[in-house]
Amino acid sequence: MRELTIAAVPGSYLVDSFPILKYVPEWVPGAQFKSMAKTFVELQSNVINLPFSEMLQNLVRLLEP
Repeated sequence: MRELTIAAVPGSYLVDSFPILKYVPEWVPGAQFKSMAKTFVELQSNVINLPFSEMLQNLVRLLEP
């Protein structure tokens, strides 16, 4: 939650002001926003897919004879 709160603040990263920075490689100093973005994508995927897959498993278990 801490990372999400930080990222939600407009202008918290320099890339918000200069969109060209999204093309900078991850190893460049100051490009930590790229690694955080990867973390957010993984988190978003888990938040969406894990409950859905668990629901499907429960549904299959429920419908098994």
